[in-house]
Amino acid sequence: MIKQLTLFFIFIILGSMFFSVQVYAQQFGSIELFSKKTGRKYVFKVEIAGTEAERSRGLMFRETLDPQAGMLFVYPDQKLRTFWMKNTRIALDLIFIDTKNRIVHIHPDAIPMDETNIPSQFPARYVLEVNAGMAKQCGFNKGDKVKIKIPSH
Repeated sequence: MIKQLTLFFIFIILGSMFFSVQVYAQQFGSIELFSKKTGRKYVFKVEIAGTEAERSRGLMFRETLDPQAGMLFVYPDQKLRTFWMKNTRIALDLIFIDTKNRIVHIHPDAIPMDETNIPSQFPARYVLEVNAGMAKQCGFNKGDKVKIKIPSH
């Protein structure tokens, strides 16, 4: 009986550990942005925030973000989006992208830890967060094309 209970608890513990890993496993993809201004293509490796929990957590509590990295927030629909920088320690550019894979709005230099709402000016299905200044450095503008490569869910 004790042996069976011990095995049962081991099974429960291992099962909960496996479930935890599955819940918090982050998916990665890439995003290519083509700047009409510079005539160049820029590629970023992105973490995919595709679930409500991942979108709520975003880049909170991170200290750094690699220069060619970002986080892509993926929504099931296109509508006006609002972000804030609560608990986000990294200054970011927010790039709002529509269902036609075009940039519809860029909010540069979002202030770390600021709780002021950052609204998109137009409906968006995706929001890309990259290091502050990157959008200007790369010459991104409203209307630029985007190619999103994410693993299928």
